[in-house]
Amino acid sequence: MTDHSAHPSAPATQEDRVAELHRLARADYASTAHLRRQNPTWPATPAATLPTRTEPREPGDLDVAISVAQQMLDTYGAVDYTDHAALAQACGAIRQSLRIILRALGAEPTSEAEAARRSVDAQFPTVAAFLASERGEDR
Repeated sequence: MTDHSAHPSAPATQEDRVAELHRLARADYASTAHLRRQNPTWPATPAATLPTRTEPREPGDLDVAISVAQQMLDTYGAVDYTDHAALAQACGAIRQSLRIILRALGAEPTSEAEAARRSVDAQFPTVAAFLASERGEDR
């Protein structure tokens, strides 16, 4: 059957299309022969080039914040608004999860003194740990 949608330079039959595809594949393979001669393992699959990880990945701050927010939404997403204690608990939990997300993104609103302390802590972690132990904080 003739392919009436084919343009003049394209193969018109299915067999011609398959033959053209094979010709292009052989030409493409031949064009990379020099790379295979230089490096016998080429082309490497992306998974083969990555180092194998023996231990599970430690979740980052943002991963933890997202998990907490999802749990809070699941737990407090539908609250009976006539139950004032449940509503207060949901409000506090959602506020805390938002604070965790903002902290993970580095966008938590802080006082000027707290922002300065965090900046110094980030630049001088040994001094920050010493001062935290002096204040009795866990770091």
